[in-house]
Amino acid sequence: MIRSLVILLLCSAGAQAAPPTLTHLFPAGGVRGSKVIVTCGGTFSWADIKIWSPGIKATPLKDSGKLELEIPGNLATDRFWLRLYNSEGASAVVPFLVGDIPEINETEPNNKPADTKPVSLPVLINGALTKGEVDGFTVNIKKGQTLVAALDANNRLGSPMDAVLQVVSPAGKVVAENHDDLGLDPRLGYTAKADGNHIVRVFAFPSAPDSNIGFFGNATSVYRLTLTTGPYATHAIPLAVPAGQTATVEPRGWNIPMGSKAQVINPPITAPAEHSEGEGLSLPAGTRACRVTLSGIAGQATVWSTPLPTSILLGKGPEALSLPGAVTGQLAVPLQRNAHTVAMKKGQRLLVMVQGRSLGSIIDPVIRWIDPMGKVVTEVDDSGSNPDPSLTVAASVDGNYTLQVTDRFGHGGDKYRYLLTVRQEPVEFQLDASADAVVTTKDKPGELTVKIVRKGPVGPITIKAEGLPAGVTAPETVSDTKGPTATSVTLKFTTDGKPYSGPITIVGRAATPAPLSSVAHVPARMGVELETIWLTSVAPASGKK
Repeated sequence: MIRSLVILLLCSAGAQAAPPTLTHLFPAGGVRGSKVIVTCGGTFSWADIKIWSPGIKATPLKDSGKLELEIPGNLATDRFWLRLYNSEGASAVVPFLVGDIPEINETEPNNKPADTKPVSLPVLINGALTKGEVDGFTVNIKKGQTLVAALDANNRLGSPMDAVLQVVSPAGKVVAENHDDLGLDPRLGYTAKADGNHIVRVFAFPSAPDSNIGFFGNATSVYRLTLTTGPYATHAIPLAVPAGQTATVEPRGWNIPMGSKAQVINPPITAPAEHSEGEGLSLPAGTRACRVTLSGIAGQATVWSTPLPTSILLGKGPEALSLPGAVTGQLAVPLQRNAHTVAMKKGQRLLVMVQGRSLGSIIDPVIRWIDPMGKVVTEVDDSGSNPDPSLTVAASVDGNYTLQVTDRFGHGGDKYRYLLTVRQEPVEFQLDASADAVVTTKDKPGELTVKIVRKGPVGPITIKAEGLPAGVTAPETVSDTKGPTATSVTLKFTTDGKPYSGPITIVGRAATPAPLSSVAHVPARMGVELETIWLTSVAPASGKK
């Protein structure tokens, strides 16, 4: 349902402006190479609003809360981030997804089977759920055709819903259902047993369970539903390609002919860098997520562009690892355990990470570190809030050690893929900012706390704000190797009162044991950490100097 979707609080022209909030966009995505009119949900005074949307041209329209977004045909990403800002501050960033197949917005009513409307395939439907609602869409498919239904909502849009997809046969029977496939978002493939009109239904429960009985929905419960009997990609093989090189991979999913090849598109350097929540120092510098594209294929597949040598494990091993390296593996059958072996000397230390969920795989990876005698020394499932585990291992004796990868619940199949990254324990450091925005006035300097994590003997780190406008100062500060600044420092921003609102970055540099640098990450949204911090310098109120 799309009525009552937008929440707008418009301030009177004479009132003091307030920083805008932005909760969602509708539609929550668009087709590459098109112009899309979107409605912003949140709280703002539209007359004061400006838009930050790197890579996309965004034009505010006269109708309050309406934007025209112009999506380049060659946009090298399937998601970009947008925020609203004014002279008092900025909203949080909100995602907007980009696809390659025709799109429509849902048409009401569509809650009852008799009210569902036919849609032509392939199609991507932008919709929203209100409390107690079930959205339905009619598709005509032939016996033997495989219908793919895939929903983007919680995982990539942040919608507070745990959705369910169902396919209902012409006889009115539920013949396919999926609840959680990629995180809380459902995906399914159903091969029709008969010709005729089938209904695809969408409903949801709250992503944060509560005591209410009934289907969930609210103004921010937006979704994007892909329906197709054509090819749909869920992942690609291999999961890592060499950085800086032209590469092709094999897309996998539903209805994709064997041997299909797709080009890996590196995101432009100007696009905001996306980091998986909790990845920390587990991945080497220069690693970036890349989009896989092939004309006529719906869905999305992500691979990593990495500076490390890449390879593929065929079967379950054991297979010797080359150090450093990034290895694509698969748990092809239930209960499979893959073995990667590595020869180590006593005292040698390695940094290990297994990626699955961050690459769109449905695997819940577990990694075991096994010594030369066959004893399990360490087992890691999740790394904090990140379902992809990482660990540092050390050799207690010379010998051949094993890194064993399996699924927490013993699952297996074509979609249970993972990327194992192994390298010598690096000498690096990581910076994490306490917020993604800072506001400063003449009367009250802004403050931003930066946490520091060191790996190895990293010397003093000089931390400074880069991209500051004229009139705003933030003296650089040093994180020493010992004492209170070793793990945390605070940057203070002062202004002469000249108004400014725009992005900055926080950068740290160390000279020992070798030149090192790192850009601070901001708190994660939807499992993604960005590097952009929004700075607002507020001009004094009228009459003050």
